[in-house]
Amino acid sequence: MVRRLAEELAWCGIDVWLDEWELQAGESLHDVLAQAATKANFLGVIVGANFDDSPWANDELKIGLSREKAEKRHVVIPIVVGRQPLPAFLQGRVYIDLRRDRYIGIARLIGLLLKLPQQTVTDAILEYRPKRFSDLHGILRYCGLSPTIALNKEVVDSILQAGGRKTSEGCVEFFPEEIIIHPSASPHLRKLMSRLITVLHDEQASAA
Repeated sequence: MVRRLAEELAWCGIDVWLDEWELQAGESLHDVLAQAATKANFLGVIVGANFDDSPWANDELKIGLSREKAEKRHVVIPIVVGRQPLPAFLQGRVYIDLRRDRYIGIARLIGLLLKLPQQTVTDAILEYRPKRFSDLHGILRYCGLSPTIALNKEVVDSILQAGGRKTSEGCVEFFPEEIIIHPSASPHLRKLMSRLITVLHDEQASAA
């Protein structure tokens, strides 16, 4: 659940920190999580069935709430994914609800992370009524943004080796159909390109 959400955000251009993507062998999980929670612009707290029993989630929440007091701004973004009773800290706090209309919730989350005008995001949601991932790219375009993908350095280097090119803006341009058949493309990179091709086809079908 968490990995899927992180991937969907990354495929909408959000630079996401996820422990299983970032942790190296031998590193302290507690120390690395604390450092990431301290540096991130926002801290997404997944509120699921086991939230109250998770020391990691509660530690991250404490760091986030402490930062809110110190920085005098919203840092913690609660993301509700389960049917369990809501924890006490959510009382009086707006949260992202993924329990019913998942992609509407993700669209609102993207709007928060990118600091988009709330009314513009609401208008985009009413226009697209998002039901699948490709609809999120349509919402980004409605809000005046060109959809990009946030990838880690290893994947970017692999794409460049397989024929991608850097732009003057520091992005990487590529054609997934060419990358997927390149001899240097790893199985992981081919799987990533295959998923991207599926998303692009879905977008084209929606626009037709």
